[in-house]
Amino acid sequence: MSDLLRLTLVRHAEAEAAPFGTEDRVRALTQRGRHEAHAMSRRLRARHTPPDKLLSSPAERAWMTAVIFGRELGVAPADIERDERLYLASAARLLEVIRSAGASARHLMVFGHNPGICELADGLGDRGVPGMPTCAVYTLEFAAPGWHELEWASGMHGELDWPRQE
Repeated sequence: MSDLLRLTLVRHAEAEAAPFGTEDRVRALTQRGRHEAHAMSRRLRARHTPPDKLLSSPAERAWMTAVIFGRELGVAPADIERDERLYLASAARLLEVIRSAGASARHLMVFGHNPGICELADGLGDRGVPGMPTCAVYTLEFAAPGWHELEWASGMHGELDWPRQE
């Protein structure tokens, strides 16, 4: 078993436009979004061991993306943590949440929103991340002893994947 920490960042899948007067948080996934979340979770499962812990923004689109990934990766919805701090969070705020993830998880998966999730991926990794389209998945590893010691630009072996990647 590797001593490295593994972080997987996921931008929520494609969501419906918010009808006038509807709160942004309740936007559901489109049919395409659901399909892409299933496909991306299968691709992730084929490449990596399942995560120990899943954290999601409480927004419906992020939560449903997390539930779809969780089912494919063997994690029950009841075991996915909704974290209010992840809703439309900045990169700095996302890093704070990750640093507070606790010592038990060696592979942490976080579901969030742009621009924060892309800015975090770009700032943590060993290569630039030009963008994260909907349902993009970015996985990287860290030689840190625990999440509390995670630093900017300390990620290694960055791997970016997205639904229509050529």
